[in-house]
Amino acid sequence: MSSRSHSRFQLLMRCLAKHSTMQTPCTIVVGIVASIILFGCSDRSKPTVSNNPKVKAVQTAVLAFDRSITVGNAFAQYQYIRNVQWTEGEPVQGRTFVDVTGDVDADRLFTNLLKPGFSPEVIEFGKTHDLRQIEREWKPKLSHMKMSCRFRLNADGSVEATRADFEEHGHGPWYLWADSDVNAVVRMVYYGSMPLFVLEGFVHPDGRP
Repeated sequence: MSSRSHSRFQLLMRCLAKHSTMQTPCTIVVGIVASIILFGCSDRSKPTVSNNPKVKAVQTAVLAFDRSITVGNAFAQYQYIRNVQWTEGEPVQGRTFVDVTGDVDADRLFTNLLKPGFSPEVIEFGKTHDLRQIEREWKPKLSHMKMSCRFRLNADGSVEATRADFEEHGHGPWYLWADSDVNAVVRMVYYGSMPLFVLEGFVHPDGRP
């Protein structure tokens, strides 16, 4: 990891820390459950379940910390990504992986970011940042960013989130490997939280507070 990527990684971890309350790996129990509509996501459609049995197993799985919605529905309804795609990854030493990717929805992100009092986290972010300036300078870059998560399908039928990354066009991805960090991103998706740490990474690329 380059020094630039490392500093961004450290900053990202600080910004995600408040969401990383889960102490154990993000173990998923496979099963089909009724989905619910996450707040702020009522216009998001349900995902098309894949014909690939391995991809389908992940899409129809439920996370242990929230059994009210499937993994597939959670990513389909997350309002800050669009064009969600599911693919089976290359096997590693006999292990099966499934990747989900989506384009960051910069229009929706900045629409909500500029709403007065949209959420407590946005209010705090606005105290130390010029939101209009950030929109002018960084919205074009954010429009070319992708988010992805990787899930491992275990031999016993359970599923685990093993990696998450945000890829900035032309600069490569910011990889997250630690269980707590990957879990933080998954929870961000489930709870509909705004990915403010991405903006922090743009505003302070050297990891400065």
